[in-house]
Amino acid sequence: MGSQEFPESWEKILQDHFEGFRELNLKDQNEVRLIVKVFMAEKYFEPDEHLKWDEQILICAHMAFKIYLEKHRFLRKLSTIVIGKPLNMGQGLLETPSIESLKTIDYKKWY
Repeated sequence: MGSQEFPESWEKILQDHFEGFRELNLKDQNEVRLIVKVFMAEKYFEPDEHLKWDEQILICAHMAFKIYLEKHRFLRKLSTIVIGKPLNMGQGLLETPSIESLKTIDYKKWY
């Protein structure tokens, strides 16, 4: 996964819509890209029929940035992300009311 090139369409989303991404140095940008690729491959989004792929990229980017800043850990125990519901955290499940709310969550529970 890490050796695969980061898709151009994903890069455009990060550059145009992910606040602060362009201010990161190249090493930090590459770390965020790697985590985004892992999350897009491994995490399940609900309701996926309502989320566009670009919204999924932004969700992964918000989570990846916070995770990268907090010790470079992946969320191995988190499997499903549900957007549009009141904040609730269960085993393997994160329900969050908005993409923006992902910035304030303590992710340590899923390491």
